[in-house]
Amino acid sequence: MKVSRQSEDDLTIRQRLDGVETAWGAASSLLRFWLDSAQKLPPRDRDDATRDAADELAQSVVETIGVSGNEELKAPLLDTLASLPSSLEAVERAHALATGIDEARWASFSRTWMRGHDEEVSLLPDELFPVGDTCIAVEGGLSARPWRLGMKACELPHIRRSESTPFDIVIDTRWGPYIDGLMGRKLTFIAMLPNESMDEYLLPALGPLFGVSPRDGEAQARAVELLCDGALSSADIVVFPELCVTGEILDGLQELLDGIRSETLIIAAGSMHLEDLTRGRQNVAQTLIPHADMSLTHRKFTNFVDREGRSEGLDISDRPLLRILTGNHVRVASVICKDFVAPGVAEQLGELGVHVVLVPAMSERLDDFGPPTGALLSRSQGVVVVANGPRIWSGEVPYHALLGQPTKDVRRHLEVSKPTEPAPGWSSASPGGSWTYRGSSPTERIVRDY
Repeated sequence: MKVSRQSEDDLTIRQRLDGVETAWGAASSLLRFWLDSAQKLPPRDRDDATRDAADELAQSVVETIGVSGNEELKAPLLDTLASLPSSLEAVERAHALATGIDEARWASFSRTWMRGHDEEVSLLPDELFPVGDTCIAVEGGLSARPWRLGMKACELPHIRRSESTPFDIVIDTRWGPYIDGLMGRKLTFIAMLPNESMDEYLLPALGPLFGVSPRDGEAQARAVELLCDGALSSADIVVFPELCVTGEILDGLQELLDGIRSETLIIAAGSMHLEDLTRGRQNVAQTLIPHADMSLTHRKFTNFVDREGRSEGLDISDRPLLRILTGNHVRVASVICKDFVAPGVAEQLGELGVHVVLVPAMSERLDDFGPPTGALLSRSQGVVVVANGPRIWSGEVPYHALLGQPTKDVRRHLEVSKPTEPAPGWSSASPGGSWTYRGSSPTERIVRDY
C-alpha cells in the first residue's frame, strides 16, 4: 500500500510531539525540527503560495487550541494537520504548527520554561528560550510588540535561539514575582545625583585609577539619605551613579529601605571599588529589590581608560557574567558605565529580551550611550536608565541622566537631563515625558570635610 507524502509528514511530526505535554514543549520541539533541516528561510519569508499555506495552517492551530490553559495539545494538532491538505514539506508544516502554538499560547512559555530549569540557568549556545510580549506604557498607549520590529529566520515571535557570546549568561528566575509588576502601567524613573564635583572623591595620584571613593563618607551617607527621603516615595526605578557608595553607605541604604512598602521599587545602588582576595580588583554594583529582600551583584567587565591612558586597573574575568533577572513577562539587567557601551553588550541584552537596563555611570559625556541604547530598543522595546555623576566635570555641566524608551509608533526616543541646581539632587521622568531636576535647597546643603 502506498503511503502519501502528507501521511509520512504527519507521522514525522507525530514523532516530534511524542512525550510533549506543554505548549512550550510542542512549539520548541517543532521549531527545532525546522532548524535542524538547515533551511535558510522560514515559510513566512518564502513565496506567496508557501506563505499563504503556512498562514492557513497556523491560523487553524490558533482556532483549534485557543489561547488559555495547557490542556492536551497533541491530538488537536494532529487533527488539524489531517484536516488540511497542504503543499508544504514536513519541516514547513512543523514550522507553521509552531507558529500557531506561539500565537495562541505564548503567555505560558516563560512559566513552563522556568519550571523545567533550576532557579539560575546558564544559557548555552544554540539553546531555545522564550521571550515575552511585554509592551511599555508610553504616551498615548503602549509601545509596539518587540517582534513587530523584525525577527531572525531562526525565531518565532516569542522563541529565540541563543548564540555563542564572550559572556556567561545566567537567567535568574528567583526575581519573577517581584519584577512582573513593573509592566502594564506608567513608571517613574529616578536618576540620583549625590555629588557636585570630583573634588568630593578620593582619587589615586599614580598608577591605576582604582580605589576611587567618596572623600567624606559621613557626608556622602547623609546625601544618599537625603535623596532617598525626597525621591523614593514616588519612584519605581532608581539608579545611583557609579562609585558613589561604600560598604557602609550601602548598609545604611538597605536599612533605609526596610520601611519601603512599594511593590515595584528597584534600585541600582551605584557601585564601589573593592579588592577581593580571589577576584582581585573589582568594581561592584548592587541592585536592590526592597520588598523582596533580595540583591543582585554585578561586576564591571570593561576597564575605563582616561585621556592620558591610565586604566581603571580592574581584574576582568575571561568570561564576564551577564545576569538577567527574569519573570514571566519582564526581564531586568544592570551593567556599569563602560560595560553598556562596550561592543556587543547592548545588542546581547536586546537578544535576551531585556525590558529594563539600569546603568550607573561616571562619565564626562553621555554621547556614547546613545547608540547602544538605540540598539537595545530596536530589539527588545525596552527602557534604559543611565545615572551619571558628579554634576561638574572640568568646569562644565554635562548631562547627568539618560532615559531611552520606545514610542507608540515604533520610533525610539532619548531624553537627557542637565542639572540646573547644585547637587545633591535627582532627575525624575515617566515614559513619554521629560526629565525634571530637583536640586537641594539651602537648608539641605551637605557639609563635606576635605
